[in-house]
Amino acid sequence: MSEQQCYMAKNRHQIGPIAENEIVGNVHNGSADGKTLVFTAGMSN
Repeated sequence: MSEQQCYMAKNRHQIGPIAENEIVGNVHNGSADGKTLVFTAGMSN
């Protein structure tokens, strides 16, 4: 099974597609936090 592709929004710029494990890495290294928007296909507003 392949990982779901996600996107992040940071400083008003879309980043991605990015794999879920990369988002986790960004949280661990401090480049993403609780204020970073993360979204994927099929999510509602």
